[in-house]
Amino acid sequence: MTTFQKVKLGDVCSQITDGKHGDCINNDNSGYYFISSKDVFNGSIHYENARQIIEADFLDTHRRTKLEIGDILITNSGTIGRMALIKNNTRVEKTTFQKSVAIIKPKQNVNNTYLFYKLLSLYKQLVNLGGGSAQHNLLLGDLRNFIIQIPDLPTQTRIASVLSAYDDLIENNEKRIKALEEMAQLLYAEWFVKFKFPFRLRLEQAGHEKVKMVDSHTEYGMIPEGWEVVKIDNLLKIVKRKIKLQTSEYKISGQFPIIDQGRDFIAGLRIIGN
Repeated sequence: MTTFQKVKLGDVCSQITDGKHGDCINNDNSGYYFISSKDVFNGSIHYENARQIIEADFLDTHRRTKLEIGDILITNSGTIGRMALIKNNTRVEKTTFQKSVAIIKPKQNVNNTYLFYKLLSLYKQLVNLGGGSAQHNLLLGDLRNFIIQIPDLPTQTRIASVLSAYDDLIENNEKRIKALEEMAQLLYAEWFVKFKFPFRLRLEQAGHEKVKMVDSHTEYGMIPEGWEVVKIDNLLKIVKRKIKLQTSEYKISGQFPIIDQGRDFIAGLRIIGN
């Protein structure tokens, strides 16, 4: 029977600290990244909108934290509790971070992947530790004293292996979905922008080669005969929201997705009754 031992997070990690206190000089093409809490979500670092800084500032900050493969990052101010497990990436050795992000370096007798998933499962407790709201601060001292339960290393490794396999499957499926979405966008552009739609025998619809093009008398120029240019508000009905939610109310689990135009569409989830 596997036994779990209660330990302080700081006792199973060689380092728990935060990033640079202060700012750095920007250099958009340096290749040296200065990560903030907004760049850490969904288990990884997202570099799309990450700042780039001069080499001297990077080296000064990197010397203290030294981000490496297997480290865990957790946002500790702003929206707290979002995490990333650092995997093999060519940009890792040129990445450092601001004080809104903390780094957790597990000791050799702890499986990094297991600890990452363990902390993910304790998200609500970590948020409460930071003041009960996703917009408070998670203090380093509280993080080091945070109690977790861990089994022996072989059990950690087995658990991590199973969870990683599921995550890899999800990631591969997401890549396939993205590829299909890109194909759909290209097809849409081919049919409805370039108007090179195919012949459909079953519906007795002619292909673009046999369709007469007429002037739309709009900025869109020539369009297929029988088509028209209309305003989108003539086709849609806007339903105004009845409840205004604060970002602090967003959850990582729940029954109802929250759509936010300022984020990646699905900003979070909402629990029924709340």
